Amino acid sequence: LSDNYVYTYASIDTNRILVATDNGINELTLGGTSIRAKQLNTSNGLPDNIVRVVKPVPDICWSWIGTHQGGLALYCSHSHKVWTPKADVDWQWGAVHDILPISMEEAWVATNKGYLLNVQLLDSERINVKAYHFEGQKFNRLLLDHTGNIWCATNMGLKEITAEYLQQIAIPEPYDI
Repeated sequence: LSDNYVYTYASIDTNRILVATDNGINELTLGGTSIRAKQLNTSNGLPDNIVRVVKPVPDICWSWIGTHQGGLALYCSHSHKVWTPKADVDWQWGAVHDILPISMEEAWVATNKGYLLNVQLLDSERINVKAYHFEGQKFNRLLLDHTGNIWCATNMGLKEITAEYLQQIAIPEPYDI
């Protein structure tokens, strides 16, 4: 591996694994008794070498990538290409702790600065980010239940977020769901 510190790994098909490290991503291909490794880092398009999260989108060749300071990227396991779509503002929401892929175009992202982000891929170059801030909380893990609710493991306990309301109803300050 390109680094001894591994944050997570994800299986992208029957014989390939993506490994998130402090020195980029390692794509491991398992073949019989051998293992081939390909390293992806900032020279290959990653926005940051410290990759904290790799989450494949179900049933397609894309994976969402979350970094320590550089925000998000996408990886195609067929073309072996990384690209970083840009938001309207520079990444300001903190280190990515988890990503919950919803579809090819949408994901929820948890950050260490207390943000739950709804990210929508507009095209190959741009993303739209709707940020929901939860003061004093650090989001660690996200899970989606069968009814569409997002369950968040935070530094203050478990939090349930009703995703449908967050996506469709804009609630003005100081109110909160």
